[in-house]
Amino acid sequence: MEILGLESLTYGVVDMDTCSRFNEDFGLQLVETSAACTTFRTEENSTIILRKENDPTLPPAVTSGSQLRQLVWSVPSADVLEQIAAELSKDRDVTRDDNGILWTLDPMGYGLGFCVTQMQAVVDEPVQLNTLGNPVRVDTRFQFSEKAKILHLGHVVIHAPNLQETYEFYTKRLGFVLTDSFATGQGYFLRSPGSHDHHNIFLFHVEEDLAGIDHASYALSSFDDVAMAGTHLEKKGWQSFTGPGRHQIGSNYFWYFDSPCGGKVEYYADMDYLTDDWVPREWEFAPEVVAAWDTGPGFAQ
Repeated sequence: MEILGLESLTYGVVDMDTCSRFNEDFGLQLVETSAACTTFRTEENSTIILRKENDPTLPPAVTSGSQLRQLVWSVPSADVLEQIAAELSKDRDVTRDDNGILWTLDPMGYGLGFCVTQMQAVVDEPVQLNTLGNPVRVDTRFQFSEKAKILHLGHVVIHAPNLQETYEFYTKRLGFVLTDSFATGQGYFLRSPGSHDHHNIFLFHVEEDLAGIDHASYALSSFDDVAMAGTHLEKKGWQSFTGPGRHQIGSNYFWYFDSPCGGKVEYYADMDYLTDDWVPREWEFAPEVVAAWDTGPGFAQ
């Protein structure tokens, strides 16, 4: 089943105005707003939807307060959608809404959707970096972006009390591929079968009272864009969690911020691009493994 990647996230939030202001300051493009729903998008046309936490159209919340409630994954065709429907209908309720999205619940209780993709391909210009003996930018200043563009909804990280059950659901039922893991069954980095991102979802084991989203992650063009976007968000008064820095696993630059929508959000750039030749590695869970370098306190706590 060729699942391409994340198409949409829906949050149930306590304070719609604050959450909308955060998403706009973060750099997402406002699509439309109403009393019931506000929608944002990336350059690639993945969407972030805000609804009130007590919205009856949402599945029950995994935790109290503002929180991720639904994830929608994109597929290339109606045929793939039918394959997923047939597989998941074996042991759980599957429905379709008026937009043709296939809905069920995953083992953690999140609304899990699948749709024929509405994404728009984004081909980013290569960053011109001069290295010693190999100049590629000659007699030209570096071009800083006036405003960093959020290109791509890359992945989510979920705290899963029922980690093994959830891992087996995504890998055995939906064909997600293991790319890396933490030792002793602490966490699994997974990519959807139609994606080359290092991971589209990371499942991390926690106790029941810590369940919920850890963060959602969004791709920018370069480290400069990550730094500029994070600096802009701090100037707007939002709280940095940790970063900027660079991960060991996935290799990407990062900068994390606390989000009023629930959990955190991450700007990232330069993620590993994987093929079927990739061999997963098992890592010990430690701050120096999580981040090769980090200018904030978050991962050291």
